[in-house]
Amino acid sequence: MKKLLFLISFLVFTTANSQTVENVVQQQFLEYSQLVIDQKIDEALNYTNEDLFDIIPREQMKSLMESVFNMSSIEFKAGLPLITKVEPLKIIDGSHYIRLHTISAIEMKFKQDPGEPKRSTEEEQNYVEMLSATFHSKYGKNNVNYNETTGFFKINVPKMVVAKSADLKVWKFALVDNPQIKTLLEKFIPKELLQE
Repeated sequence: MKKLLFLISFLVFTTANSQTVENVVQQQFLEYSQLVIDQKIDEALNYTNEDLFDIIPREQMKSLMESVFNMSSIEFKAGLPLITKVEPLKIIDGSHYIRLHTISAIEMKFKQDPGEPKRSTEEEQNYVEMLSATFHSKYGKNNVNYNETTGFFKINVPKMVVAKSADLKVWKFALVDNPQIKTLLEKFIPKELLQE
């Protein structure tokens, strides 16, 4: 009977601890996401998997992120991602990993560069159709909407995120959102975590 009580207590503790770790990962990921939305790039990079900086130096990553936000031809809006799935904790080579699956709702409006000749109504319509086709093929037709009144595309972008921690308290994140980044991440994240 004592063994049974011990087993039940252990299972309850393990489940509760697992949920706590999952909550910490989700909370820290949302903190990271809010910093990106607020364009607090230096602070957001504190939540980035540090192994990435061995490949792309931190200052270069900061410049890259800032340049995306400062593009004059794109007006960009984002909200906090929706976490749709949290996978169980895995320990690989002494590090703790959890994969998150998210959907990020982003809005983008593409502006004509001031140096370009003004597009005709027909050229503008063709441009929007080309962008729509591109987004439909990348994200799926059901994930892309175009608002003709505002000129914004609203795109629900599914992403996988790999969270890594040495101590289960401080988590660092790497977004796996395209094949090129996946190839880069394979240099420091176990390949099994990058599989869909």
